[in-house]
Amino acid sequence: MPKRRTSDKQYNDISQTIDIIKLRDSIKIDFQNFNDPRLSERIFYPSWYLFLVIISGYLSGCNTLEDIAHFAYLRRELFSSLNDKNLGVPSYDTLWWFLARTEPKAFKELLSRWLSKIPLDFRNKLLMIDGKRLRGVSDNEHISHIVELFAAERCIMIAQEKVPEKRDERQALPQLLEVINIEGALVSMDALFCHQLDLKQILDK
Repeated sequence: MPKRRTSDKQYNDISQTIDIIKLRDSIKIDFQNFNDPRLSERIFYPSWYLFLVIISGYLSGCNTLEDIAHFAYLRRELFSSLNDKNLGVPSYDTLWWFLARTEPKAFKELLSRWLSKIPLDFRNKLLMIDGKRLRGVSDNEHISHIVELFAAERCIMIAQEKVPEKRDERQALPQLLEVINIEGALVSMDALFCHQLDLKQILDK
């Protein structure tokens, strides 16, 4: 049982909206070349399986690693059926150690490549670009922000870029627009992006 759970939470049943077998196969293929930071002789859960648990948890409404561990425990029969060795599900500590050892840039690039292969049609759909301050890693002298590209109707964050200050959020726009095809989409953003150069980048895409 995962740590520090004081109450249960309702999670989305992604098996009703997503072909979980195709999701597993997609992750297993695209993540097979991941440079696993763990010692090979101590690996119990393959990296693709941990990524499957993490991504499934996120798609089901988990906001924290603690949520993902609890979600995995609740769906342990489903996840056990998705691997050849009936491994069960990883604990909070296992997930935390895996992500703590994983190089963030490599993880981000891996997820971006995987997401770019998913056929998502955003024509006539609302996409939002918004920046948020990262609590817990910011103080009065050092403030970190992330800028997100969010699909409103699908309720999924497509891409994010970290910037050092709020005034630098515009720097993240080119990278966000490279992740997916936004042709025909309706793009919403706050007044910070009301510059001719920013608008031209969006219209060109």
